[in-house]
Amino acid sequence: MSDVCILIPTLNEEETIGEVIEAFKQQGFDNIFVIDGGSTDSTREIAKQAGARVEIQRGKGKGTAIRQAFELIDSDVIVMIDGDGTYSPEEVQRLLDPIERGEAEQVIGNRFAYGGAFALLHRLGNKVLNKIFSIGYGIELQDILSGYRAFTKEAVRKMTLRREGFEIEAEMTVESVKKGIRLKEVPISYHKRRGKSKLNFLRDGTRITYTLYVLARTHNPVFYFGIIGSAFISTGLISGIYVVYEWLNGVTHVLLTVFTSLMIISGVQFLIFGLLGDLLVTLHRETIEAVKREGNRDRKMNSGVNRVNKAGDDTPATAMNMALKVPIATEKGLIHAVAQDHETGEVLMLAHMNEEALRLTLETGKAHYWSRSRSKLWRKGETSGNEQLVKDILIDCDGDSVLLKVEQIGGACHTGYRSCFYRRINGEIVGEKVFDPEERYGKKQDRKGV
Repeated sequence: MSDVCILIPTLNEEETIGEVIEAFKQQGFDNIFVIDGGSTDSTREIAKQAGARVEIQRGKGKGTAIRQAFELIDSDVIVMIDGDGTYSPEEVQRLLDPIERGEAEQVIGNRFAYGGAFALLHRLGNKVLNKIFSIGYGIELQDILSGYRAFTKEAVRKMTLRREGFEIEAEMTVESVKKGIRLKEVPISYHKRRGKSKLNFLRDGTRITYTLYVLARTHNPVFYFGIIGSAFISTGLISGIYVVYEWLNGVTHVLLTVFTSLMIISGVQFLIFGLLGDLLVTLHRETIEAVKREGNRDRKMNSGVNRVNKAGDDTPATAMNMALKVPIATEKGLIHAVAQDHETGEVLMLAHMNEEALRLTLETGKAHYWSRSRSKLWRKGETSGNEQLVKDILIDCDGDSVLLKVEQIGGACHTGYRSCFYRRINGEIVGEKVFDPEERYGKKQDRKGV
């Protein structure tokens, strides 16, 4: 994979940054980007000498550095790795392989796969945070805080990142789950850090936990409101037990009884909020999925017209042959053209096309026809505004008819009906009238072919 950028956020990493860059260089990676958080040692100078592009970040924090770097990098794939020597550049291909095979859009290196050089508290803290993530987001991952990752450009574009500190890795993982970015973990080794660690167990652990909890609000409202509700109910139950115990001993606590009731009622309400929120989130996801499916279907239909347009660059005998790349049998230079609603399949009208009409249809994406009665080329809707936007074009087996799959604006029939086929053979009206033709065209105007 040629278009890969190695992203290395640094802060006082002069002991290791040169080795990390050199290890990537030896594997053929020349696009190395170092985003430095204001190092007071020789980190930047060493990185430049090693051949990396170096930028100084705006603001403070690893998250700020990563967000700034993502704005500056335009490569197809970004590999993020810490500059402290804890990760092995030689294992980078493990992260790139799933992306190259199309299996994932973000790949996370699992530091626990081979044990990893963790302090006891850090190992325990990571395990707890991974468990919180699996409960809150419904996905079992082993290492949501790994700093060795690979992303596609599209994955980076989809993520909305706001965190400024070490919680950025947690936010990346959460955003991938929320935005439907395909994730995959691969085993990596994790070495002991050289130099002083910048991670504060209590401070950063609290921030990461809070990040996981807050971001769950729009992904898993039951988890978010459930914790609040459970806390209120638990408080109410504890105070309630005390109130009942005192009452049995002849002591009445009126205010504490009111407090107990409020806690339990509020807790139940928070649980209900969670259930209602979960319903709204579910409906939102279903709506988004429906919009995506509709967009994919429209793109598929449009691609049919685009393929036909591209085919028109050659110069066979007729315009139909140029566009459709198949022999077409024509009578007096005309072919039948059936217009059909691209969504419902309803047949809207039957008309004719000559070479010029088909060419203009392909060029503009709007249906053009040839009027035999007036011996005139016309665009559907040029007078009435009832245009047909072409989504796809199909040709029949004999090569003498085309089917236009269209989005019909207004009615297709000059008599005011949605479809020209609005009545049965016995005269019964079965179609829907969508406009008044006299109001649209005037009483004496020839309405055919409008």
